[in-house]
Amino acid sequence: MNVINHLKKYLGWYILIPSIYLGFVEDGFMFFVAFIALLKMPPFNWVDKGFDWSARTGQSIRNRVDAYRANKHPVISKLIYGIMVLISLISLYIMLFVLPECELC
Repeated sequence: MNVINHLKKYLGWYILIPSIYLGFVEDGFMFFVAFIALLKMPPFNWVDKGFDWSARTGQSIRNRVDAYRANKHPVISKLIYGIMVLISLISLYIMLFVLPECELC
């Protein structure tokens, strides 16, 4: 196996194991480095795995809603549309008015 391909595949282990050891022995900051290794380095890469899970879940929910709306229930279809608009407006309100206040606290 090529060295570069090996490092691309297992780089997280080479950072994680020494970081945990140094976190216990020398400096506690190395636990932060171990956490970063778990978040973004292969083979762990929890960030991308989380994004992939979120995309799959969102797509499955959308497929279910679209299939339900395709049944031609006009009242239910408009109710689902109204709920989705309401959730969008509440999210927009939170992003624009609530979150900036918390940054000033």
